Amino acid sequence: MGHLIPTDFHEDYAEFLTPQECQEISTIILNSEQDILNIDNHENNDYYSGTTKQYNVYNWLNHPDFAKYNIHERIFNLPIFANCNSLMVQCWANVLRFKESIKEHVHATADPASHDVEFYACNLFISGNTNTTTWYEDTGYTPNTVGTLSCISPFMLHKVPTNLFSTPRISIAMDIYINPHTFHMCEQEPNRFTFYERNNG
Repeated sequence: MGHLIPTDFHEDYAEFLTPQECQEISTIILNSEQDILNIDNHENNDYYSGTTKQYNVYNWLNHPDFAKYNIHERIFNLPIFANCNSLMVQCWANVLRFKESIKEHVHATADPASHDVEFYACNLFISGNTNTTTWYEDTGYTPNTVGTLSCISPFMLHKVPTNLFSTPRISIAMDIYINPHTFHMCEQEPNRFTFYERNNG
């Protein structure tokens, strides 16, 4: 059993990835973007677009070129996951071009007291103009920093304002589940969720 996540939880972890790693990952995402967009997605969801809309059919942590970054091991090393020996992660990419945005949303709509929503909603800024910002209901418009991982409650409202720059704004988003009670979803949707165990070696 995990622990219930406070509805106002918000922590930032600077230098989760280095600028060089982010530059490499940005290239990987752009090179693979069309392939991911071509994956069949039968979910009728018009709220999101582009690679964001593919969150339910592809997990970017399974991309072969992501392997060398050991992102899941870095997650285990964060203080909020110190007591977790296993995790389930959903990961998708957001590519926002000129005049594109991500509307205000939350990642969980169930009862905050339910153990079914014991996960952190995380986003990792990869590349783009840092003045695009991310809006959170607790801190408002927040400048983006390359390589910084932000982890929030799945009930916290957030959005990405319209990108007014010619450079694409690229980020990675993750829902990181901590309660083993939910891990069965890996079997139900293997292209969406990936299970990890801590490497104690």
